[in-house]
Amino acid sequence: MRVWRILKIIFGVFVLLSAFVSVWWLNMEGIFMKDLATTKDRIADSPNFVNGVAKNYEATEVMTDSREMGESFSKDMGESRNSSESSGESKRESKFKAILALLKTPNVTIPSVKSDLETMKQGDSFVWFGHSSYMLSLGGKTLLIDPILGDNAAPLPFIIAPFKGADIYAPSDIPPVDFLIITHNHYDHLSKKTLKALLGRVERAIVPLGVGKYLKAWGLDEGKIVELDWGEVADFGAFRFHCLTARHFSGRGLTDGNKSLWASYLLEYGTDLGRESNGDFSGDLRHESKKPRESKKIFFGGDSGYGAHFAEFGKKFGAIDLAFLENGQYNTQWAKIHAFPHQTLQIAQDLNAKAIMSVHNAKFNLSTHEWNTPLERIYTLYTSGTYNFALWTPQIGEIIPLWSDKKANFHAWWREVQ
Repeated sequence: MRVWRILKIIFGVFVLLSAFVSVWWLNMEGIFMKDLATTKDRIADSPNFVNGVAKNYEATEVMTDSREMGESFSKDMGESRNSSESSGESKRESKFKAILALLKTPNVTIPSVKSDLETMKQGDSFVWFGHSSYMLSLGGKTLLIDPILGDNAAPLPFIIAPFKGADIYAPSDIPPVDFLIITHNHYDHLSKKTLKALLGRVERAIVPLGVGKYLKAWGLDEGKIVELDWGEVADFGAFRFHCLTARHFSGRGLTDGNKSLWASYLLEYGTDLGRESNGDFSGDLRHESKKPRESKKIFFGGDSGYGAHFAEFGKKFGAIDLAFLENGQYNTQWAKIHAFPHQTLQIAQDLNAKAIMSVHNAKFNLSTHEWNTPLERIYTLYTSGTYNFALWTPQIGEIIPLWSDKKANFHAWWREVQ
């Protein structure tokens, strides 16, 4: 028994060292990528960077001590696949097991629907592709957020693979994209394989400051890339994008930690919101927003731990029609950079959201909770409480109409998975 345990440790160390070396090697390309023409100067002038390193508004540790977290956080973890609290493991041993757990893909088949995405132009709607990838059709325009299709959420092909059934869409299924929106440069949000297949059909990309170099290196014309700092606004006729803060971090390799920004976005969608910008983006970019007009408001949350910024957004923008909020891949050992289910419900209240869509789950194993725990926990908390917003939990691939007077009716589909 002791020999077997030693062998397991040796194997684990070997895998981690191999991954470490491979990540270093595979990400050397980031060092040689060329920034957009204005990126370096804008980062130097940005109040959100200090000596070239992006900073959260609130003090944010990436790693936290699970033993310092409260009962609500422990309950949100559910039947975790590693628990330092119950086993009495040291903090170091617990973190090691948490990292090793990421190498395992659950033996599960996720139910999903293969829809004809071209039909979405018949009316405003959205479709979820699992994790934090989704697409909206608004006014006949296609918006694609953080697409990762037919790819792993890692630089190595043998780790963090998508769950069976959760990756049924390919880049070739996506219609021409009017707005590609990227929230940050982590592998589960910025997929080189996916984007290289898509960029020839992308009209405009909205990305946080410092992220544009990836799209440029992978084939998108620099004139089509709009890099935004927190607090900046970009107008394209009926579409106004507010780039907002999030509580997270960035990096794809060993030397680029927080060298680019991470973000959330508030989209105002309506008529006559700002001047149309055709061809090269020529500067309808500002820190001061024009007076709001009649519009729908959609929040793209990206990755973010809970923080005071959500209530600030709620005060600034008023009622938000739909918020895509992360709910998954949280852990008591990195509790400040991802939201837990009970916090996601609080975020919805802070934002004055009318409806929320639970994302960042059901496709990749990036934490030690079971794959279905985030969905089950938020659903249980929501149905046992009294909330003035709707919780949407469609299956991957379902086309969901927007702005309908009919109440959306979703079932707990994850409970039917064996």
